[in-house]
Amino acid sequence: MIPGIFAVLLATIGGYYVFVSPAASRLAEFEDARTNRLRVRLRQAGGITMILISASIFAIDFGYNSKSRWTMLIALAAVFILLMTLMILALIDIRLTQKLRDSQRKRLAQTPHQTPDQAP
Repeated sequence: MIPGIFAVLLATIGGYYVFVSPAASRLAEFEDARTNRLRVRLRQAGGITMILISASIFAIDFGYNSKSRWTMLIALAAVFILLMTLMILALIDIRLTQKLRDSQRKRLAQTPHQTPDQAP
């Protein structure tokens, strides 16, 4: 029962990332359109991966309860592969965030700063 509840929660979170999450779209004003589209697609792919992980967890629970060892082993292998995929997607997203921060720092360094005694 607990794996089933966990699978439903994970599928719900994945569905949120695929269909609702506006977080990546909010960065559109700070980064170019191509990079932002990539970030949105990465997060949607991560959401789909989470949904597939939840389905695999459900299959593992089903395989354990029905004594079907092959179903359980295949689903367990799928969970590991999908977790690796999710980690790679997250690392790419982190790298995009690092590039965005670096470009923001460069832009701030190029603009002249006003000191309080230079204020009009």
